[in-house]
Amino acid sequence: MSYTSQLMIRVIVMVLLAGSMTYSVAQGAPATFYVATNGNDAWSGTLPAPNAAGTDGPFATLTRARDTIRQLKAGEGLRQPLKVLVRGGTYYLSEPLTFGSEDSGTASFPITYMGYAGEKVVLSGGRSVTGWKPYRGQIWQCDLNALGLGELSFKQLFYNDQRQPLARFPNVDPQRPRTGGYLYVYEGGVKDSKRLLKYDPAELDPNQWAKPTLAEVDVMPYHNWNNNIIAITEIDLNDHIITLAADALYQLTHDTRFYVQNVFEELDASGEWYLDSETATLYFWPPDDNLAQGQVVVPALDTIIRMDQASYLRIGGFAIQVCRSDAVRMGPAQHCAIAKCTITNTGHIGVAVTGAGKGSCSDVRVVGNDIAYTGAGGILHHGRDSLISNNHLHDTGVIRNNFNRAIEVNGRANVVSHNLIHDVPAFGMTFGGHEHVFEYNDVHHFSLESGLPGAIYAYALHRPEIVGNIIMRFNKFTDAVGYGMRSPGDWGPNPGWGIWLDDDIGNVHMYGNILVRNKKGGIVIHGGSDNLTENNIMGAGIPSTINHIKPGEEPCNNRIFRNILYYPNADPQLLAQYGWTVKGITEAAASAAGTPVFLCGWSSVKAAVGASDYNLLFPISGDLVDTLFYFRGGAKAFRGPWADAPVEDRFAWWREQGYEAHSIIGDPLFVDAAHDDYTLRPESPALKLGFKPIPQERIGLYPSPNRASWPVPDYRHMWREETAHIVPVEPAPPKAEALRPKLKATRGTAGIVVDGDVAEWPWDDA
Repeated sequence: MSYTSQLMIRVIVMVLLAGSMTYSVAQGAPATFYVATNGNDAWSGTLPAPNAAGTDGPFATLTRARDTIRQLKAGEGLRQPLKVLVRGGTYYLSEPLTFGSEDSGTASFPITYMGYAGEKVVLSGGRSVTGWKPYRGQIWQCDLNALGLGELSFKQLFYNDQRQPLARFPNVDPQRPRTGGYLYVYEGGVKDSKRLLKYDPAELDPNQWAKPTLAEVDVMPYHNWNNNIIAITEIDLNDHIITLAADALYQLTHDTRFYVQNVFEELDASGEWYLDSETATLYFWPPDDNLAQGQVVVPALDTIIRMDQASYLRIGGFAIQVCRSDAVRMGPAQHCAIAKCTITNTGHIGVAVTGAGKGSCSDVRVVGNDIAYTGAGGILHHGRDSLISNNHLHDTGVIRNNFNRAIEVNGRANVVSHNLIHDVPAFGMTFGGHEHVFEYNDVHHFSLESGLPGAIYAYALHRPEIVGNIIMRFNKFTDAVGYGMRSPGDWGPNPGWGIWLDDDIGNVHMYGNILVRNKKGGIVIHGGSDNLTENNIMGAGIPSTINHIKPGEEPCNNRIFRNILYYPNADPQLLAQYGWTVKGITEAAASAAGTPVFLCGWSSVKAAVGASDYNLLFPISGDLVDTLFYFRGGAKAFRGPWADAPVEDRFAWWREQGYEAHSIIGDPLFVDAAHDDYTLRPESPALKLGFKPIPQERIGLYPSPNRASWPVPDYRHMWREETAHIVPVEPAPPKAEALRPKLKATRGTAGIVVDGDVAEWPWDDA
């Protein structure tokens, strides 16, 4: 028999075998396929491990499993739910794991990709770097061309899973990694400039840099309100001015801090690295002496998992790490879930759910994930009718570039619940859109690097119609820090709020929240209308409890009922009204001919606050209660001619205006406020005012089969810069039962009624 004849027979046999396999899959419809590092894409994928003969077993790649399911669907279609279980090990993906409409399940037969129970499964978008050779001193070098990585471009490097700093000046300050290691704009900077950055020649010497236009400036402009990473186009060595390639978001003023990175000549400290893209040579100063044993990984993929036009697809139980942009991206997707994943070391977002330009995302579940050390935010969602719940997010925004936030939600009718967020550079959560519910979230130690802190923040750009009908209930927002250094050694006050409704946000019901130890206050309403502040606990170590601020247009009908407000200082501000300018307040007061005048921007207090009553006020360390409304414009305060009157007269005057008719001054009788237990004793006067107990035991994470880890330590008392040394607390014992997020509430001064469940879409097929 000729070779050609033998080859044709082999081809015919292979085709018949493939057809029989397809037929058996379609007819028998096995419920589970397997993938393993010791698998083979030529096998059936229906066994969890290779058989004894080595003739069958799991697949070697997830793409092979995905393509097999595509083949099945193209034949007889889905006949039952399908699962792909991935055995333990690290899978370095050569391309993103991409799912489209052809990979979708159905409502009756969803398709699930999961890590094998009890085994760690890593999906990596990185490449391992080996072949290091000594270069100079403690610096090593590697020829990426020899590894086939010569065309690879990256701005991140990980050593034993830890992100290492790009060569920079000044170096990272290990004692103050968030607030140290910066220069400050010199001599006040260049007036009103967003692009010209003036430096101190006694501190920075760019003259030694061979390639300054390859460098970047990481800058925090104008009171640390934002962060930008911008390339350098020119350096004036005579006038000591760096010209940036683009404008920073704000002016580069005297309190602007910055550092310069991606400079080879500044590779002078442990952990630093530099990529010479022209020669494809990587330089690295390892943080220890075990480079041969250590693992250096650089990102090769932009995204690790992509779901485009997919539906009824569930991803869970993976460690997803190392990429240049978003680890997981859906755009758009419906009825999909990302659960119990550990997502770390990304260049941008952890999970990005966005359908902009392609359609909307809806009914998406992002539940039970641990997300940390992301370049920007943790979870971004644009869509509707989705659930973001039971996620643990910390140390997001480590590359920053506009700070970002741990969770950002836009769209309509989404539920954000039971998330634990801490140690983030700026906001904990932000939102836009309508009809969202934020409940049972625990956010602490936020705004560690920003001057614009808020555990939850929203703005409407003076268009109140684009945001509204929001419920925030049973959240715990504590310990707003706020970076306030104006220049080295010169610290000044900085905002720090629990809830910040900026620029005309209205129709928000804030009920049953605990807002304590926030530097500036519990709540700020920056001009919005029809907001209801009800049944909240606010105070503990802050100069004010509620702040109402308005720079211009007319707010109206904000209502304040049945709150507990306590404070240790003898001169508290219950409601602070900021005028747009000192001049505006002074002129308005003068025009009133000595009559007490209350302003909210250009509004009267009657317009701004429709009602305020049944509140309990408690000054911890004194018996004084200041005027309930407090005005300030710029840096100068004006309280009117009654400011020096006895407190009883001021409170009486305020009541004469129609407010606080039933409010009282007294001790709320917390069980143990010193240890954050704000349970009320049975004899608390707040209960007689109609205050309803807050279900504190339900706030934060809860045990679930969909949690990536459990138990989770109490990170509230871990060491951080602003608290020096604090002993870590052991993980809390598991709760007796999993508590599901709740939905649906009625609005009104009688209190919120909770009467429904939001399913997190369990992994079983029930």
